[in-house]
Amino acid sequence: MKNKTNKKGFTLVELIVYIAIAATTLVVAVNIGINLIRSADKAQGAQETYANARLGMHQIQLNMREAEDVITGSSTFGSHPGVLTLDFPGSGTDVVIDTYTQIVTIGTQTPTIRTLRIKEGTAAAIDLTDKHTDVTNFTLTNLTRGSENKNIHFAVTFSRANPGGDPNYNASISLETALSTRE
Repeated sequence: MKNKTNKKGFTLVELIVYIAIAATTLVVAVNIGINLIRSADKAQGAQETYANARLGMHQIQLNMREAEDVITGSSTFGSHPGVLTLDFPGSGTDVVIDTYTQIVTIGTQTPTIRTLRIKEGTAAAIDLTDKHTDVTNFTLTNLTRGSENKNIHFAVTFSRANPGGDPNYNASISLETALSTRE
């Protein structure tokens, strides 16, 4: 009588096919995970940049609407970086909106960025953008004609500070508007 042994297990070919399928599945899963993380980082950077742009422009708009005049002698028009000095005669306080250069630490790198700020009278200046946002353009144009209210055109570009130059971390928004002082 022949003794048939029923061997259960994988053959070498089956084992190689199984390992290949598992490795392929793992590589695909890791790539999907990496792409999701990159997409989330890019979306977060774009949201932060947009939020900084919105806050900065909102503060400029509020101050322009409340100002009675633009002090053109103290303002810088037609070039980056611009400076806007607003007159609030009733309060005796001038408001200056400008940018300044600062060195910030992002991770292990220390890039130089431009920050949008506002200064009311003798008070300390308040930053309107955070250390991850670089104001790459702040150009003002005086559109005022005659004795009418001052009308100022703003062209502002906010970019995410990206010292490593990684395209996955790029985010930028350019805004243009014209605002007038009150009557």
